[in-house]
Amino acid sequence: MRVLVLHSALGLRAGVHDAVRRLEAAGHTATAPDLYAGRTFTDVDEGVAHADELGWPVLQARTAQALPGLPDELVVLGTSMGAGLALGVAATRPGVRGVLLLHAAMPWPGSWPAVPVEAHHSVGDRWVDEGQPAALCEQVARAGARASLHVYPGDRHLFTDPGLPDEHVPADTELLWQRALAFLESVRP
Repeated sequence: MRVLVLHSALGLRAGVHDAVRRLEAAGHTATAPDLYAGRTFTDVDEGVAHADELGWPVLQARTAQALPGLPDELVVLGTSMGAGLALGVAATRPGVRGVLLLHAAMPWPGSWPAVPVEAHHSVGDRWVDEGQPAALCEQVARAGARASLHVYPGDRHLFTDPGLPDEHVPADTELLWQRALAFLESVRP
């Protein structure tokens, strides 16, 4: 399966490279475009400020630049900020097989196609708005697709990023990846 990996507001850094390695070790082909043109951050607030400076239209355009040459049948994985971009790709590109959302989940502001979604976040994550993940799952179910929400203990935002020692939770990371890889198998053509 081809997987498009869209990074968080921290940029193309350790957590993204780890995701790509895990996907490829499981037999998938992963593409992770650099939406920040080389900039990376270790502080979420600074990364969000940079994303705000660039603006959502620029981030969407940079995401669109990564799409030519990718097969229609792909899975889009978005981490935190990348979740909104991943939803945008799936909502507008025919053939997307599924969406994996890590550390964020929110409903799509338009109609949702019958594309399955699996979302993962910490229960106390300050960057995940209460009620939004459930609203997304309801939207996906109304479209006739499967939606799964997995909530992990604690309040760490990017708990899958091994390059953020204050955030990383190895046991939860392993559980998340077991579930995510099973999701990928379930949407394989």
